[in-house]
Amino acid sequence: GKSNILLIGPTGSGKTLLAETLARLLNVPFTIADATTLTEAGYVGE
Repeated sequence: GKSNILLIGPTGSGKTLLAETLARLLNVPFTIADATTLTEAGYVGE
C-alpha cells in the first residue's frame, strides 16, 4: 500500500507546495492540515 503524507504546520508556510511536489514525485496521496484544523477535529495528541 501507499503511504499518506501528513504535514502539520502554519498555513502559508510553504508545506502545501512541498507536499504537492513530493506527492507528485513519489506518486502518493497527501493531506494538508494545520494545527487549528486538527484541534477543531479533535485529533490533539494523536
